[in-house]
Amino acid sequence: MISVVFTKSGDKYLKLETRGHANYKKNGSEYDVVCTAASVLIINTVNAIERLTKSDVKSEHHNQEGGVISVEFNDIDDGGILLMDACLLGLLDISEGYGNEYLSISVLSDELEEELKNL
Repeated sequence: MISVVFTKSGDKYLKLETRGHANYKKNGSEYDVVCTAASVLIINTVNAIERLTKSDVKSEHHNQEGGVISVEFNDIDDGGILLMDACLLGLLDISEGYGNEYLSISVLSDELEEELKNL
């Protein structure tokens, strides 16, 4: 399963972290369409934010280490927020269409993330 966690403070995104692979292969297909769709959406969103906005972004991709994508937003402008909102919407649509057993999406506030770290 792909796990996607968005961390926000108010309407601003602070982090995006993904892990895993969907392992969705139906009807004899050798391709995992859920993993492919989610990966393309996330990577394209990050590329668009880096190239088309003035947002300060740090990203890392480690496909061989379990499908890890980690993005930190030191500063995200309105264009970056809009692109991230669109990414979240697209991922929710994929999860709804194929099932949350293949794609799990969480949105945390920065305060909740700190509380979870302290448990």
